[in-house]
Amino acid sequence: SEGTKWFGLCEHLANELRHTAAEETVCDVTMSGDQAWCVVYHHRFAQSPPGSSGSELPPHLAQEMKRFMARQRARREKRDKEIAAFREAETAFREQSRREGNLREALESERRTLRSQRERDAEEIRELRALLER
Repeated sequence: SEGTKWFGLCEHLANELRHTAAEETVCDVTMSGDQAWCVVYHHRFAQSPPGSSGSELPPHLAQEMKRFMARQRARREKRDKEIAAFREAETAFREQSRREGNLREALESERRTLRSQRERDAEEIRELRALLER
């Protein structure tokens, strides 16, 4: 349940929730009939300590939680790498587009300059012909 008030829980679980609730998001909490508990956070899990008022998680369940968290971490890292690669490719694409735009502008400017020069040359040729015809 949401909030920071944890009533009716064993001392170790209440302490776990009280100390981490402000810092981490609790994704799930479960407690068995023999008072063994497990708290799942985004990137880790906590379990009832050995020798606590309740019993501890059975070793096979604790091991399965460790494997689950490892798979989740690997999945998250893979996804983060894919997102980073996409962002890198997107940045490279934008940079390439910017360079191509600059190149198009430069070519268009050169084309206008050449056209103006050609028009000036044609005018000069006309003037020279006019002088020669006199």
